[in-house]
Amino acid sequence: MYSKCKEQGLHVRKEDVRLILSSLDPEGTEIRRSRRLNRRAYFTKGPNFVWHVDSYDKLKPFGICINGAIDGYSRRVLWLNAYCTSSDPKVIGGYFLETVRELGGCPCILRADMGTENSSIRDMQRYLHRHDDDAHGGDKSFIYGRSTSNQRIESWWGHLRKQCVNFWLEHLHRLKDEGEFDGEFLDKNLILFCFLGLIQDELDSTKECWNSHLIRPSILIQGSEASLHSFEEIFLLLKDEADKLETTSPEPDINAESTTTDSTVNTSEPPNTTPAPNNSTPVAPKYMEQMQETLALLEQDFTEFWELTMARLCEHSLSQQLRDEVCQVKRECRMALSEAMAELKELQEDNGALRAQLASFKEDMKLLEPS
Repeated sequence: MYSKCKEQGLHVRKEDVRLILSSLDPEGTEIRRSRRLNRRAYFTKGPNFVWHVDSYDKLKPFGICINGAIDGYSRRVLWLNAYCTSSDPKVIGGYFLETVRELGGCPCILRADMGTENSSIRDMQRYLHRHDDDAHGGDKSFIYGRSTSNQRIESWWGHLRKQCVNFWLEHLHRLKDEGEFDGEFLDKNLILFCFLGLIQDELDSTKECWNSHLIRPSILIQGSEASLHSFEEIFLLLKDEADKLETTSPEPDINAESTTTDSTVNTSEPPNTTPAPNNSTPVAPKYMEQMQETLALLEQDFTEFWELTMARLCEHSLSQQLRDEVCQVKRECRMALSEAMAELKELQEDNGALRAQLASFKEDMKLLEPS
């Protein structure tokens, strides 16, 4: 609800939203609180390390199939699409390729359910990592698993059900109960024609709202899904800084159990007992090279963008000049047309006077004729 308020331009505190919801809907608040689950801890190394892919089949009896993918670390929804099928490998492969093209890279590991619809993305993922010689190269870059073990995406389907799909389920089941839908081919195509665009718009809105909301605070790096996923280049630098702050904290309890978070990275380095200097943390050479490469790519993209913008401005100025010339010609034509219409009106008046004189002359001639 807090994200929905922000999406509508309302600037409110999250605590105020919580108190208002507790006051307006105490029963719903208590139901949601009582249904909390103690979920298993999830561990991953960073952004784009694992992508989880799955299909949501609650609307499939009505001809609408939803497929999505989520990043394991940042919990950013990478794609969320509704279509008439989620069993065609080409369709799922198209979602994957479009996301890879948009982000400019692929994950280290892709996890999906065992099914023929994931055969294309399996082959694509293994092909993209065919030259990797690490522990996640080649065939190891794709993991098959049970649907119940695909934890990240399976838990997110519950959020999608509450925020978006539940309304459509009730609406479509009501059509079925009233006898307006019997599951035939024509009925499914009518559902697609009438509701597919609306459902996709709601999926896009839910995706944007989820990707912009803040993750609950933890001892590690915090932020929204979009920010945690977008800055992969400096993730290791931020991790080193977080580790250094954690190891240099006063009176550390080594025997205490570490706090379970949704995104954590285990380190095998012993705690650093040397006090941290006041100056900035030095950057490792390989990280500096990665940052320099990223900056070079950004500079190249900005240069291309600047050249394209200037070219479009030149085209705009030329088109504006042509439009001005056309407007000037139109004004001149209108003025000439107005003058011609005025002259035509004068000629019509003169013609009327001549006709009147001719009629008078004919009457005079009739009077002069001998009877």
